[in-house]
Parts: sequence; C-alpha cells; structure tokens
Amino acid sequence: MTHWQFLVFALLAASAVPASAQLCPAGKFSATGSFPCTDASPGFYVPTAGATEAIAAPAGSFVSTFGAIEATQASPGFYVPTEGATEATPAPVGTFVAIFGAIAPIPAAAGRYAPDLAMESAQNCPSGSESYGGAQYCRAVQAGVMGAAGPQLVPDPDLASGLDLGAVVSGQTVFQIITLQNLPSLASVGLNINDLSIFGANVSGTGFFLDQNFTGVLGDGGTAQIRIGFTGGAIGLASGSLTIDTDQLASFGADGLSPSFDLSATTAAVPEPASWAMLLSGFGLIGAMMRRGRRRGLGACSNAAFDMV
Repeated sequence: MTHWQFLVFALLAASAVPASAQLCPAGKFSATGSFPCTDASPGFYVPTAGATEAIAAPAGSFVSTFGAIEATQASPGFYVPTEGATEATPAPVGTFVAIFGAIAPIPAAAGRYAPDLAMESAQNCPSGSESYGGAQYCRAVQAGVMGAAGPQLVPDPDLASGLDLGAVVSGQTVFQIITLQNLPSLASVGLNINDLSIFGANVSGTGFFLDQNFTGVLGDGGTAQIRIGFTGGAIGLASGSLTIDTDQLASFGADGLSPSFDLSATTAAVPEPASWAMLLSGFGLIGAMMRRGRRRGLGACSNAAFDMV
C-alpha cells in the first residue's frame, strides 16, 4: 500500500465514524463526552475534549462568554470573591488590588488613601494630612489630631439635653425623627476634608428601637435623618441611649468619635374597667346635680314673679 493509498484509507475510515462517537471539543461537554455537545455557560469552562461537565471558574477568576476553554484572572484593581463568576468586581474606594487573580481588596493603610474605584495601589497622603485605615480621602492634621478643625456632627438640638419621646400606654408605639448635619469649619485646600462619614446609629434600652438608620457620607452642610421608636412596656420611666458612629476626628488608623445621647420615655397606666365605670358614674352624678340646680333656679324665679303680681 502506497503512502497516498494509506491516507485515503484513513480518511475513509474517519468519515465512517458515527457523529455520536466523536468527542466533544474543548469548550463543550455532554453527559457522555461525545456529540451532541453543549457550550460551557458563562462562569464555567471546559479545558479538554471529551468532557462530561463544565468547570466553575475559581475565585479570583471569571468567564464572561459561552464555550470558554479557560478562565480569566481578575486584573489588578479588580477581584472575584466566589467561584462561577461572570465578571470581576472593582475594588471599592478606600481599597486597592495590586495583583492578578485577587479574591478580596486590601484597605488603604493609615496615612494612605484610595480615592477612586478599581485602584491598583493606595496613595500617600499629602504633606500636612493624615488618614485612617481604608480612607477615601486624607484630612488636615492640626496639633497632632487629624481633622481637628474638620467636619462636625450636629444632631437635632433636642438631643443636647437628652430626648424624651413622651408618654404612651403599654403596647403603644411612638416615633421621633432626628436630623443630623455636617458643619465643617475648615475650608478645603486641595483635599476633601469636609466630608463626614456616618457609619450608622445604634439604640439601646428596653422598648427603644431604630426604625430608620443612615449610613453614608455627608458633604459640606449636608443633612440626614434617622427615626427612633419606642413601644410602651412595663409601667414607669424607661431610659436608653442613641450612639452615632462617625469618622469625626479619626486619626492615624484610630476610630472617629461616636457621640452618645440619652433617651427617655414613660409608659403610663391604663385605667381598669371598674375605674372607668366609677369615672363615668361621677360624670353622670355631676350632670344630674347641675340639672337639679337649674330646676330650682327656675322655680324660684316663677314664685318671685307670682308674688310681684
């Protein structure tokens, strides 16, 4: 058999193989590993021929197309926390990712900051400024304290001496809205030193609860509202406290101020049915006496008129 005859024979033999016996190529799979085949879905890939299942992209990588034969590592500035991802997530502000295939971002260290999304590295704070860990901005340093003349949390004036939610009966609920405001006292000089971050509020004390919270950043003069509730319980005075976590005066990696304010409310007694009955009877007796007094007055007037005639 000549060389050409052998090639023709091999081609004829290959064409005689039924489609069901042909292996699925890389990027495709089936229950048997042979035709008919299915493309690997986004988030999965098939690296070899004859596969019976697709492989989920591992954490730190992703697959965005059908029929992939490999996963793509997340680029610097991005990360993928779980397997089977179809895209990478940009590092949030205040964090960065410096490597390929990251599964989590890294917070900027104290003294550094990351102002944008998808940062590949944190930046050093300019001279005369500092930052806390995971900062988006740096703040001016005065007398060794960061932001000493920076943003200031100003709650509703009612909180200055404590907030009284009033009197309720057992089982009744009342609400009180509190306004928070950022009053910066230092003008920005090439830095964002006027933003005040509020990480949320917390309420303690029996019967007190936080009905509406706020987490975010207040710009120059910005305001936000939270709502506190109280449900009456045991009869008597109830006391609690409201704490607001902020980055005011945060310095060198330390937490900011968390001002706390006193809360109070009173649960009043509900009159018993017998007490209500006695009260209503008293009102009825008073009404009867008033009617009797009117009759006597009218009778006296009639007699006086008769005597005059």
